[in-house]
Amino acid sequence: MEVTTDPHTEVWKGQTFHDLLQIRIGDGFSARCGTDENGKLGAEAVWLNIINFPGGITKLGGDGFEMLTNPNADPHSAYEKKTLKVVVDANTEFDDGAKGGLKVGREIQMVGLDLKNGTVRATRLTVYEGNRPVRMGDPKVMPLPGSAN
Repeated sequence: MEVTTDPHTEVWKGQTFHDLLQIRIGDGFSARCGTDENGKLGAEAVWLNIINFPGGITKLGGDGFEMLTNPNADPHSAYEKKTLKVVVDANTEFDDGAKGGLKVGREIQMVGLDLKNGTVRATRLTVYEGNRPVRMGDPKVMPLPGSAN
């Protein structure tokens, strides 16, 4: 099957590009398709080697941490439990938190680039504690409408 692209197609491989020069044989490939003005199918966006896992932080160190993927998965399910080394860098985006929120025992949702060697470069992380995202700083809590202050 041929996948067509144009200069507006976004190609993600850890960061966004607008050409196909980053694609290598063996890359994992997923895409969102659309049609052009002639009704021809083409890729609007392409993601290469992207992975998305829930997990638990088991070890901190160096430029990131280790995580156990799918820690709460039923042992009889197809969800794979494995240990991944996760690299965190200046381009890693934290949803509802910051790098300081990374602590052993906390759960995370991680989206990143699979470097194909048991290591993932995290592009987006959400850190959880007690089923809630960890928020850094002192959040302001607004009173409910009609409640007494």
